[in-house]
Amino acid sequence: MAANSSAHPARSGFNQSGGAHFIVITDLSTPTNRLNVYTPGTGSGGAATAGTMTVTAAATIAPGLANAAAAVGQGKLIKDMGKSVVVNGVTYRKFQTVQTPSAVVGTASAGGQMGASPTYFSFFLEVGRDGAQVNGPAGIARYF
Repeated sequence: MAANSSAHPARSGFNQSGGAHFIVITDLSTPTNRLNVYTPGTGSGGAATAGTMTVTAAATIAPGLANAAAAVGQGKLIKDMGKSVVVNGVTYRKFQTVQTPSAVVGTASAGGQMGASPTYFSFFLEVGRDGAQVNGPAGIARYF
């Protein structure tokens, strides 16, 4: 049965409300894809069905982003969204990509325009707070 909890102790780098930024140490989409999408369970009591986590390609999670995999590559920043989900004894944490708009196009005298707006997407990562592992903990470290 899936359980939701945001109560991670400070020693693991997560706080209850989220908001912290993490830097990606090892690429989250290749060679092993570590991006997950959560499908909540349904019902309650004895009729409840557990939620599931599905490993999903970045391009599927963010179809509008031309190179979604690059947004979770080595050296990129991701933001903790403050939600944890436990599925089959494995703890996952929700994150969002952190992007900046593209550079100004044109010159100041020609009335330069801002480039395309950034596209954000959210996903879950296995955070390795317990012995059960699917793909192993994601290669991320608290940044600021």
